[in-house]
Amino acid sequence: MDGFSVSSDKVKVYLLQALAAYVELGIGDAVWNIDKMMICFCDLLASNIPQPLLHLAITALVGTYHVYSNHLPTLEYLEILINCLREVNRHLVSHDPYVAMQLALHLSKCFREMNSMHDYKEAMAFFDKVITSKSNRDCPGPLAAGALFFSVIITVERVGKYRNPEYLEEAIHSHCKFLRIPSTNHYNRSIITWGLANLMRACSSHFGITGEGHPEPRSPGPAVTSF
Repeated sequence: MDGFSVSSDKVKVYLLQALAAYVELGIGDAVWNIDKMMICFCDLLASNIPQPLLHLAITALVGTYHVYSNHLPTLEYLEILINCLREVNRHLVSHDPYVAMQLALHLSKCFREMNSMHDYKEAMAFFDKVITSKSNRDCPGPLAAGALFFSVIITVERVGKYRNPEYLEEAIHSHCKFLRIPSTNHYNRSIITWGLANLMRACSSHFGITGEGHPEPRSPGPAVTSF
């Protein structure tokens, strides 16, 4: 491929994207195509693929998961995807916020499905890596702001699953932390404000906390069907 000025890594990424398109369009056997994608992805990891191409490959894998899970709800591919992302993270010589974010998001989904505290803790650790990376220490960029937002959401989900007073307190703390950062998305801030008010109301109901000085619950708008 060098004679055509196209690296073998690029060809493998193009093949991976083509297989992802086959899954999306329902062409051929989805499981067979996904197996081929995994083989191709492992080959890319072994070749020290450049970061921009690595991100394209990961995007194809992630997109395939969402399409495949819509057609046939299953945890099998989610587990495969998480293991692939873990392998990517092990191969990296330095922190990659994009990889960490994808790991955190999919571990969060695994936590929702399996109620595993191990998945929760691992997801939060990767969210924290994105939030505290050097480029985000003074002012969080979009990726870090997203990590902060989704880390807040998962704390609420944990409260819903386990009803633990300590978890409720941590969820309130995470909401307050998000709201202290003025550069975060306005729409997300309205959701978090609404969520914080409801958490404080839960504190008042269950533990006799008044919630004085905290916002009253107010719907963030018709577009939000579920916190």
